[in-house]
Amino acid sequence: MRIQLLLASAVLVALPAFADDETIIVTGTRSDTRLLDLAGNDAVITTDQIQFTAPQRPAEILNQIPGVYIQPGSGEEHITAIRSAVLNGGAGQGSELYLEDGVPLRAAGFGNVNGLYEANIEQAGSVEVVRGPGSALYGSNAEQGLINIIPRAPSAERTGQADLTIGEFGLWQQMGTISDTIGNNGLRISAENDHDHGWRDDTRVDEQKMVVRRPAPICRALIPI
Repeated sequence: MRIQLLLASAVLVALPAFADDETIIVTGTRSDTRLLDLAGNDAVITTDQIQFTAPQRPAEILNQIPGVYIQPGSGEEHITAIRSAVLNGGAGQGSELYLEDGVPLRAAGFGNVNGLYEANIEQAGSVEVVRGPGSALYGSNAEQGLINIIPRAPSAERTGQADLTIGEFGLWQQMGTISDTIGNNGLRISAENDHDHGWRDDTRVDEQKMVVRRPAPICRALIPI
């Protein structure tokens, strides 16, 4: 059993469809492309879906995508399958590529079957998944597919949100995000602090994450005619 308290203004969110003609995805080609125009087997999880689900583990949100199966274990362990068998141990390392904002969480040639826990998926703005082998755009570690966690973008006005989750076996999670725009510069800071004592001996997990996002400045130049 788990109790979640939202320490912010009440917001009603609806669970939208996974794909429509207005959904934009950047992972498939690394450029903005309408999902229906993109050649490939790609899926997008939106901000509304993430906040509606309020995931404690990656499996709770990613298993909503057809063809993706995350098998959680004790503590931080998990095994990922993207249109493939569930691969563990050495077979699972490097079979899927995990990125945050398009940057690999592991260097080329390195793998970790638990790599998803290093990304702040609980406070992500969206998640893009490529099912099937990734192209050479992403380098190695995308044999079965890739998962790109995209942080929430800064807001135009000052906003903030705090969440507290309490569960059994000593589980508690604190999350907070604050964002503002000063002039033409936007900034968002998202932080998370987790503790899970675990339902077995010696399975305690303590985890802290922080993401600071500031969009790259737009460069403009005047070209004389």
